[in-house]
Amino acid sequence: MKFKWQRELGGNSNSLPYLVFLLSISATICAWVWAGVIVNGTDQERFNYATEEAQQAIQGRIDDQVDLLRATAATFTLQRAWPHAQFHSYVAHLDLANNYNGLQGLGFIQATQPAQVIGLEKNMKADGLSGFSIHPAAQREQFPVVYLEPEDPKGVNAFGFDVYSDPVQRTAMDDARDSAMPMLSGIDSFPRPESESKQQNGFLLFYPVYKGGEVPITVVDRRRELVGFVFAPLRGSGLYQNVLEGEARRYLDVQIFDLVKGGDKKLLYSSFRNRRVRDSAITTEPKVPILGRQWGLRFSTSAVFEQESASWLVRWIFASGILVTILLTAVSYTQVSANRSLSERTSELAKRETQVTQLNENLEELVHDRTTELRASNLELEAFCYSVSHDLRAPLRSVDGFSKSLLEDYGDKFDDQAIDYINRVRNASRRMDELISALLNLSRITRLDIVKQPIDISQVAQDAIDDAMEAHTGVKFSITVEPGLHTEGDPKLIRVVLDNLIGNAIKFSSASASPAIQIGAKDGAFFVRDNGVGFNPAYADKLFVAFERLHNQSEFPGSGIGLATVQRIVQRHGGEVWAESEPGKGATFYFTLR
Repeated sequence: MKFKWQRELGGNSNSLPYLVFLLSISATICAWVWAGVIVNGTDQERFNYATEEAQQAIQGRIDDQVDLLRATAATFTLQRAWPHAQFHSYVAHLDLANNYNGLQGLGFIQATQPAQVIGLEKNMKADGLSGFSIHPAAQREQFPVVYLEPEDPKGVNAFGFDVYSDPVQRTAMDDARDSAMPMLSGIDSFPRPESESKQQNGFLLFYPVYKGGEVPITVVDRRRELVGFVFAPLRGSGLYQNVLEGEARRYLDVQIFDLVKGGDKKLLYSSFRNRRVRDSAITTEPKVPILGRQWGLRFSTSAVFEQESASWLVRWIFASGILVTILLTAVSYTQVSANRSLSERTSELAKRETQVTQLNENLEELVHDRTTELRASNLELEAFCYSVSHDLRAPLRSVDGFSKSLLEDYGDKFDDQAIDYINRVRNASRRMDELISALLNLSRITRLDIVKQPIDISQVAQDAIDDAMEAHTGVKFSITVEPGLHTEGDPKLIRVVLDNLIGNAIKFSSASASPAIQIGAKDGAFFVRDNGVGFNPAYADKLFVAFERLHNQSEFPGSGIGLATVQRIVQRHGGEVWAESEPGKGATFYFTLR
């Protein structure tokens, strides 16, 4: 006795396809979410590593410039009054253009009291700077440029310019002086060539120099002991040219901004390959303190990063899950429809059988009428079998088609074993499609003509043996196939005949000490002989009746329709099939074809 819920989930229940769909789609979503978490976590870890590497590279580039100014400051501590020719040689030896990205020059700003202005101008002119003068004039301590290399080739004269007169530079100079640390200015107004007049990302780097080379302890002493500043004009776009290396260069696009008060920001450098950040990119925007300034960094994953990501796997899992869900739902729906139709047909046949019993008085007429009805029923059953088989072929073709698409679209991402598995799936689906086609022909055998063509019986038998032996690898059989056996017939149906006869021979001889099977021809008939358990010849007429069995199911399992199928196919070919045997001495099955 079945409970209610057992009956509802049975083969005829309308709810079965919906249950299969819900379970399959739930499993797909879980697998898709899990894969997404794993892939996104891996991508985020790679991105974090690359951004850390990039920030270290950016800081390292600034440190290189600071180290140069520190070394130059030490030389000015020892020798404040250099001949300009000697300073020129010093800077030329450094080869700034090739060794220091973005550094446009190197110079010295001298702290000058009002009483020292005339003397400084006289000394500079005597050293070859004939047009040297401090400008703009001011009644305070001034900070003119007294050294600057390389000189501007277009004659832009920065010598004598009081850098302290610029409020932006004044803030950075005061901070550097009071903290005894290098400081970076904001966007500067330092005199530049005409070619750079529109540039908006230049700034100055200051390093303070004190008397005696020692840093005074208090701020008051630092202001009093200040000698000047070693400084370097920098260009933001050049400073970070090719700053990224390794994974950071391959995986990241970078923008660097100078952040100013009020929330504004000015772009210093950009390596973005595209104008805008892609929607699929991972981004982060850290803020980094740089020598008294605050810079904003914008990191975004590059196209290379996304190409190397395993995000395709997440999409593949989702698509595969949807495909499997569709296939399983279709199969379950087909099963429910087939079971329901079969139940209806069975009930109808039972009713008709009862009617035949009740109307046996007019037997001749009733037999004629019922024979006509049974013939129509058989045609309907054949049509039903055809419909069921046809519905089964559609999902098989989907399996083959989607497997082919997987190979074409993602074959380069699979290893050899995965490709082999997919090819096996395709071969199996095509083999099953061929078998269904043969069964369709069998169900229509009373209505359709058999398509005959030359057949190599030896080769077909060998193929059938190879397939059958895959399930009997533990038993060593002696199988011989006579070469050169040829005939004419329907190849698919003859393969069904040999599949059944060879399968029976293997099954009933597998218990022998030395199982042997022979396929050949004798007196115009083909035969399949084995040395198995055999059967009593008195019951030979029952062999070809559907569901009739001469051996116990527990000893030799089977459906009981194989030999009935063989007989029907052979008869449709105009031939005969018979068997010879004795108990314990094997059996020989013969068949002829015309």
